Amino acid sequence: MIELDRASLTRDTVEVLHSLSFCIRAGESWAILGPTAAGKTSLLELLGGVRTPSAGRVQVNGISQQSIFSVTGIGGAEGTHATNEQWPPITVREFLSVCGLAANHRGSTLRTILEQSLERTGLHNFAHRRIATLSIGSRQRLLLARAILEQPFTLLLDDPYAHLDPDGHLLLDEVVNDLTLSGGIVAASIHDANLSSAWSHVAFLVNGRLVCHGAADHQTLAPGFLWTYQIECPRNSSRASEIVRKKLRSPVDEIDIHRIQICPSIDEPRLPEVLQCLFHAGIDIHSADIKPPWPVQLIKHFTRSGQPNSNDT
Repeated sequence: MIELDRASLTRDTVEVLHSLSFCIRAGESWAILGPTAAGKTSLLELLGGVRTPSAGRVQVNGISQQSIFSVTGIGGAEGTHATNEQWPPITVREFLSVCGLAANHRGSTLRTILEQSLERTGLHNFAHRRIATLSIGSRQRLLLARAILEQPFTLLLDDPYAHLDPDGHLLLDEVVNDLTLSGGIVAASIHDANLSSAWSHVAFLVNGRLVCHGAADHQTLAPGFLWTYQIECPRNSSRASEIVRKKLRSPVDEIDIHRIQICPSIDEPRLPEVLQCLFHAGIDIHSADIKPPWPVQLIKHFTRSGQPNSNDT
């Protein structure tokens, strides 16, 4: 368990994180969300013991993290943004062998888990290439292979989806799921609004302040929030928008001939009521969802208001 108790962080006399308090328990995966310069990477550094809080505390199982923390990071300065000169002049296999030895794997066990990590990440054909010759996406996969190899109890990731193709996204989600199912902890700064189901919890930062955190479910995280919905009704957006305006008296925009957007208002009916009304009117509905994605809507809301959610847990 990692616990922050009114933890703040100051850099060059500027407070970049202000009095953060929340707890990450074993088996949880936390996505840290927020606009640019919100303090997401700084929070990761605080969680990993890379930086010491200027006020408050960060504890692991009740003990200060500076004395016991060992953590594997993926992304950020350790990975995808490093220049060729920053990588050691060794091959993919040599790099993973060193990581395996550091994780106390030896002999046949090391060889087996190394081959598994190469195969699972699609790097088997690159095993004898120098790291500096790899593409950025392949380097990101290499760091995923390292995580598979080391199986750390705590994994911190800075913008881990960057430069990964769709298969890489799925692989990352699998790594996160595997670690949390085995009782590990994962925390990551996420810049992709389409938050996957691999993340069990979210923490929203704005200007270094924790404005909202809890289980990654928009209904329990922000009860009463007025969401914007998008409904796809092929070649029927004009009729659908007219029905919503007249029968439900709810603001609606026509995006194109196929899609409408239900805009938030105090009197807005919930999505099931809207869909039921359109269904009874004979409107063919192909899809209906919260759009933009709910994390984007919350980030915009908190960025404008700068106020914590009163239902924050």
